[in-house]
Parts: sequence; C-alpha cells; structure tokens
Amino acid sequence: DALDLQKQNLNRLLGRDLRTPFSVETLPFGDLVEWNLDTARKQALEQRPELREAQLQTKVAQMDVRREHAKYIPDVSLQVSYLGFQNVNFLPQNAGTVGVAVQWQPFDWGYKKLRTAELKATTEQKETAEQDVEQRVLLDVENRFRKLEETQVLLDAQTDQRGAEQAKLREV
Repeated sequence: DALDLQKQNLNRLLGRDLRTPFSVETLPFGDLVEWNLDTARKQALEQRPELREAQLQTKVAQMDVRREHAKYIPDVSLQVSYLGFQNVNFLPQNAGTVGVAVQWQPFDWGYKKLRTAELKATTEQKETAEQDVEQRVLLDVENRFRKLEETQVLLDAQTDQRGAEQAKLREV
C-alpha cells in the first residue's frame, strides 16, 4: 500500500493520471556521494537565499548610516560663466562671473546625531539577524549531514542483512 501511495504521489507530481503504471529499476547500493562537512557548510553559506537576503539588508543599513554621516559635510558649489557680446556696441564686449555657494546647517539641535545613532542601532540589529541566519543555516546543514550519515549506516546495515538473507536462502 505504501508503495502504491508513493507511485500515485509521483504520478501526481509528474502531472500524469494517478493510475498510470510504471516500474523503476533498482540500482545496486553503493556509496553515496562523499560530502565533506566543511565543503557542505561553505556551499550552503554561498547558496542559501535567506542568508544572502540578510547580508543585503545589513549592507543597506550600513549604507543608510554612511548617507546620514554625509549630511555632516557641507555642500559647496562653484559656478563660472562667461558672456561675450559681439556686434553690440552699448554693452561691454566681455563679461564673466564667478560664484561660490555653500550650504550647511551646523545647528540641527542634535537631530543628525540622534538619527545616526538610530541607524547604527538598526545596523547592529541587522548584523545580529545576519549572524542568526548564518547559524541557522549551519545548524540545518549539520543536521542534514548527520541524517545523511545515519541513512548511509542504515543502508549499509540493510545491504548486509539482504546479503545474509540471500545466503540463508541458498543454504535452505
């Protein structure tokens, strides 16, 4: 019954009629792909989307802090213009202007400092969240790795048991 149920689930996943008959070929049990735990950790840290999302959120928070720090820098503009009036006798022949504009608000009553402190706190929260996600990913990888090793041991035990049963059948 369990095998029929699994076949029906596979047919459903493949988009076929549930009653479509099929058979599978049994392959000899061999060694599963040998994974190194360090390689699995590194690959998981590179490929997990939730970790990448947390890293991007941390970068955005850091950029917000940098943008707020940039408000401490005054805006300085320089403008140079030159006008030449040819063939006009009642105006000067050449006219030039130079202008410098500085915009800066030194007295903000602590607003910039408060805003920067808030953004730094947000950045710390995002960094903590990123570390938490990283730890959860590593925990998941190690849990799955342990299950893989457990399954490999169980598979080896079942292979040995099947060999023993076949030997017993030959003797009988």
